This record gives sequence, C-alpha cells and structure tokens, in this order.
Amino acid sequence: MNTTESSFTRYRAGNGPIFSASKTPPGPGLEQSCELPFGFLWTPFNPLSDDNDWSVYQCNGTALPPVMCLTCCAYLNIYAELKVDENVWICPLCQGRNVTTPEMLRSPMTQVPGIEYRQTLAESDERDSLTILLVMDQNLPRLDAHAIGTAVQQVLGTSSTNHTTSLQLGVITFGKMLHIYQIGNASQGLVSADVFAKHEQITDAHLSRQNYLVSLDHDHEFDCLWRTLFAAYGVSAPDETQSDESVPVARLSRLEQLKQNKEERIRKELGETTQANRHQSPWTSSPATDKPTKKRGTRNVGEAMQAAIELATADPDKPARTARIFLFTNGCPNYGDGSVVDVDSFTAESASAFQIQNKIDVVNPAKLAQAIDYFSLVGKASSEAGVAVDVFCSGATEVALASYQALVEPSSGYVLPSLVFEADSLIKNLHYLFHETFVPGLHFNMPDTPGSSMLVADEQWIDGCILDIRVPSFFTVTHVVGPGELVEDSKRMLAGERSSFALGASLAAAKKVKISLPIADIVDATLIRIHVGRVDPISTFSVMLQMNEFFQHESHALFQCIARYINRQGNVLVTKTFTRRLATANDVVEFLDGVDEEVVPVLLGKEAVYRANFGRDATNNTLLETFDQATLEALAYDAQQDIDATIQKISVAYRLLGLQQGTARRGYVHIMVRCLLKMFSLK
Repeated sequence: MNTTESSFTRYRAGNGPIFSASKTPPGPGLEQSCELPFGFLWTPFNPLSDDNDWSVYQCNGTALPPVMCLTCCAYLNIYAELKVDENVWICPLCQGRNVTTPEMLRSPMTQVPGIEYRQTLAESDERDSLTILLVMDQNLPRLDAHAIGTAVQQVLGTSSTNHTTSLQLGVITFGKMLHIYQIGNASQGLVSADVFAKHEQITDAHLSRQNYLVSLDHDHEFDCLWRTLFAAYGVSAPDETQSDESVPVARLSRLEQLKQNKEERIRKELGETTQANRHQSPWTSSPATDKPTKKRGTRNVGEAMQAAIELATADPDKPARTARIFLFTNGCPNYGDGSVVDVDSFTAESASAFQIQNKIDVVNPAKLAQAIDYFSLVGKASSEAGVAVDVFCSGATEVALASYQALVEPSSGYVLPSLVFEADSLIKNLHYLFHETFVPGLHFNMPDTPGSSMLVADEQWIDGCILDIRVPSFFTVTHVVGPGELVEDSKRMLAGERSSFALGASLAAAKKVKISLPIADIVDATLIRIHVGRVDPISTFSVMLQMNEFFQHESHALFQCIARYINRQGNVLVTKTFTRRLATANDVVEFLDGVDEEVVPVLLGKEAVYRANFGRDATNNTLLETFDQATLEALAYDAQQDIDATIQKISVAYRLLGLQQGTARRGYVHIMVRCLLKMFSLK
C-alpha cells in the first residue's frame, strides 16, 4: 500500500485533489474494491505549493486564452492529445477536437497538471473599502466586552495601515431594542446611539447623515471603539500599567463606592471572600455590575442582523465591495423574528425546575425550525450582497447553534462557541477569519461600468466562489461533503469563460473544424458545480465516486477540479485548474496496493458525521434541519451502525480475498483496521 507520510502535507499545500487510491477500481460495485470507498479530498483555496505541479499564467487583460473544450467546456491539460502541426488538441474527457494557438500548445498548460489563470479586471485609482460591523449582545458581561475590544484592536490595528483595503468599523448592540452607535462622532468625545425597535425604522436619512462608521486608517481611531464600548458596557481601553488580569471598568460614584466598601466589610466579618475574588458565573452576569443575576436577557437577533446588513451596504457614495459582520452573543434568539423560545418559555412543559427558577430560555423545536428558515433567508441575502457573517457564542446556556449555523451557512461562515471570550483564543480565531478568509465579489455596479468587457450588463454576477468537479462519463459522484451548496440549474459557461470559448470557436471556424455548442447531456453527466460563500484555506471537500454499470474497461480515468474566485483586492479573477489521470486497476489486489490509508478514514469519517447530523437518506442539497434530542440520538445510533457495518464488510471482504488468492493477507487487514480506527478520532 501507498502509506507515505506526505499525503496530507501535499493536499494541505494546495496540490489539487488527493485520491483514496492511486488507481481506480477494476470494475463497478464495492466488491471490486473490497468494500472500500473510492474518492478524493480537495482543498481548493490552499496556497500553491513550491513544487513543479503548478504554474501561473497571467492573462492579457480580462480575456482567457483559447483553452476550453468546445464540447464539454473542460480546460486544456497535460493529458490532452496534441496535434502541433494542426494547432489541434483532443479533449481527454469527451474526445472533442479543439483548435488553439501554437503558444498554448507550448505553454505550461500541456506540461504541468496545475494551472492558475489570472485575469486582470478594470483597475481603479480609488482604494478599495471593507466594512466591518460588530453586532454585540447587550447581555454580555464586562469581561467578554473587554476581550472583544482587545481582540478587535489587535487584529484590525495591524491591518489598518498595511492593508490595501480601507477599513470602516461600526458597532451595533442589541437586546429588545437595537442601538446603532454613531461611532464616527466618538473622536470628538461624544458617544450616542440611535435606538430602533425594528430595522424598517432605519431610513436612508439615518444611513446617510449619521456617522455610523469610522475609518480605521490610523491607530488612534480605535479610541472611538473604546469610547463606544465604554458607553455600552462600561469598559475602557487596557492600561499599560495594569496587569493582564485586570479589566478597566467605569468609575463608581461616591455613594456606590461607600456601598461596595460596606458590603465587603460585612463579608469579611462573616468570613466570606470578597466580591473581587469570588468566582463569577460568566453567563449570568449583568453588563452593568458583573454581579450574578436571574434577570432574563432579551435578544432580538433577527432585527439586529437585518439592520447590520442594511448598514453594511448603505454607503450612497461608494458602497463597500464586501463587508464582514461579527456577531457576539451569550444566548439564543428569544425575541422578535427568529426567536427560538415560546412567548413565556418558563411555563413550558419541557422546562425543568432549575430552568424555571434560574430564568433560563427553553428552546422549542418547532420555533427553532421556523428560526432556521428565517435565518437561512437572512444569511442568503447577506451573502448575495457580499456580506459574510461569523458568530461567536459564549456561556453554557442553550444558544440554539442550529439557528446561528443557518445564518452563517450561505457565506460559509463559522459559529464558534466557547465558555468565555478569553482574549488569546478570541484573537487567534478573529485573526484567522479576518486575515485568512475573505469574501470574493465585485462592486455592485460593476456590470454597468465601462471597461468591464468580461461581464454582461443584463446578467447577474454570481458572488462567492464557483467550484467545478469534472469526472469521466463512466463515473458518478455519489457524495459530496463540504461547505457551500450544489448548483443544479445553471451549469453554463461563466462570464469570464465566454471570451475563451468565442476565441476557440473562431479559430476552429478558420481551420474549418466542425464545432458545436456545448452538449448539455455531456456537461450534465461529467460536471458537478458547487457555490461557496468565501475563500477559506482550510475548506475541504470529500468526494465519493462510483463506477457506472456501463463501464467499458477504459484504461484511464481523468478528473479535473476547477476553482474560480475574485482575489481579496477585487481586481483579479483567479481560475485554478488541476487535472489528474488514474490508471484502471487490472484486479482487486492491484487496486488495494495503491490504497492511501490516510485518505480513506477521512472519506468515511466525514460521511459518518454527515449522517449523524442529517440521516442516511439526506441529499447534498439538504438545508439545515432541527431535531429533538431523541431524533439526534437515533441518527447518531444509525451512523454508528453504519460504521460497524462498514468495518464488518471490509473485514469480510479481505478475508474472502485472502481465501480466493490462497494467501492470508493479514497485513492488509491490520492496515485497514488501523485506518478505520483513525476514523473514530474525527467524530
């Protein structure tokens, strides 16, 4: 077996898909692979590696060169049959004849498996802008609010001067009402907020006249953030003379100081610890005093998110090309649209005595299902507008993660729960989300701007990333597990590819080569298209393949993976193609010799986790659903049964193979048991 330790190293380095075996199964059916799955792992947005598998091709302007097959729309690759004298190449997927230029036949496209095309879009003299909105729960304690301010300053502070994008920051707090802070006025020492009950009350006049955003071109602009957090939570910027464990808070009045001193003196007389040394519950603290409270916190998350989306896309002079919304909360949505609790959850039959006594929200599964539908629509609207959403949750109470997952799923975002917003981990997570991930997209008015010849004015540009997986006609993609959603309706050429197709068609016509428009049946049979909301270097897709019954014993199978997205600066359209060709194994033993024991457990593990969340019969287009605890336990039990059955089938298949071959293939059995044990660590 191929058990090299560099398997994951190679696929993490951006070297294209890594297959579960170096050869395809010899025939259809799992019995031809000893019940082992055949597929690959693909991390499309990883940086390019330094080896000889990749080459970068800088296009002339916005047009792609003539590198597309006129029949199936696959790209010119290293495995194409070349007829140099005729300037013709034969597509290895559909056997279609295509004409290109002599330069392309001598280019790296025919020499290396990986090519990154870079199409330069219309340059702009103006600096690009990015809007960042902090949507913060008013029920957060001071410790969490201070940690958020510290993390934001540290993560964005280094970017404000070095980043090629102009950063704008806004703050919204929410409880029962929405508070949109005029952070732009905070530099003058004046901090105020406009209060709204619903986002419909926010007019264009509010968005255009009020200073809801502040530019972060200089470090001192973060004083505006700290003044805003002081007004909202009573915390101020960290002082260099203070220890790391101390948190600056608002100064108490003389009467409050006397009252606090009296309480501490009484505690000492009674032998109790002081309030400062007493362990505080981070999820039952009031933001004003940090004292334990049984008061129920109200969270109108739905209205807060819609207000944030309006603010992120509302600049009338120059709307930001993309925006980021970071939501910080310590509880579930329990008020207004998207609420997951009953009007009075404390009298619900599902509430325990502890929950009723401590005023803890009780999530209603029916309300949670409605909230998931609602937040899915809100998240989709934000993603289409070029706004990415990430959620940070703290505390130990029920936060209804499924509702927040529905909110971030369209933009391929994260929901990161933690006990408290500890500064170091929060800085690490926020740094990754801001610096390593980004939302690709164009300016909203780009189709109407002069010079954008690669776009069509009456066609809506698809925001996000488009991934294509092309497989041979005798293979079928059975499972795809990863972020994003499958695109079933539109598998046509994208706007950036039409120039390449038109140029290739004109060259073919000049050579009098018979051509036809892309054949829909061939495209549908060989292409899987996925839409992803953002570029994320660790986004990994597992793809499981099945050989069709009409397999004609082809000697090779060709696979091509394509990723398209706009770069962070918004001025380059990147198209990354990677092509692999695998030989067909002559028999089962030859197939097993090429199995990669690092990839097989991941394929099985990701599928098992998916089934534990959505069930065996769920399709790849399944939206987030909500289940009660009994259903979730049943799904987990079914997934465990599937794992046990898979292990048993593989073991039996190996024993039968050993009997058929007349040898005891114990080495294979031991290796596969080790592979399957690795799978359990992924759950």
